Amino acid sequence: MKNLMNVSKFLLLLLIIPALTGCKKDNATLLTAHIWKFDKMTTSSTDQTLQTLVAFFSALLVNSTLNFSEDGTYVMASPLSENPETGTWDLSDDGKTLTMDGDPMAVVTLTDEQLVLEGEEVDDEYGAYTVKLYWKK
Repeated sequence: MKNLMNVSKFLLLLLIIPALTGCKKDNATLLTAHIWKFDKMTTSSTDQTLQTLVAFFSALLVNSTLNFSEDGTYVMASPLSENPETGTWDLSDDGKTLTMDGDPMAVVTLTDEQLVLEGEEVDDEYGAYTVKLYWKK
């Protein structure tokens, strides 16, 4: 019986360790696996002016790409700009927060096919709202 308990503890430990240590690496691997293509941008705001602004910026980002490198840098290219935007990124250990150039965003979805990032904004004029950026493979 004592051996069975030791084996159970050992198996439990084998299951817990990858769960605690593997998230960041797996999610970082998903981020860097390919170049992401902009899909759309949405907002939680019901303000018509803000919705119009988000739709405008979403239109500006059409055909933009986002490329994360393993060295912690990224390049975002837009057909509207000759010079791509570059910067640094970091993924939290739990894979739930992506920080780009010091700006944290929640990772809503990260799969091999889709990346969805959400940022929260608080504005004197529009109040608190979120903006989601959708990227696809």
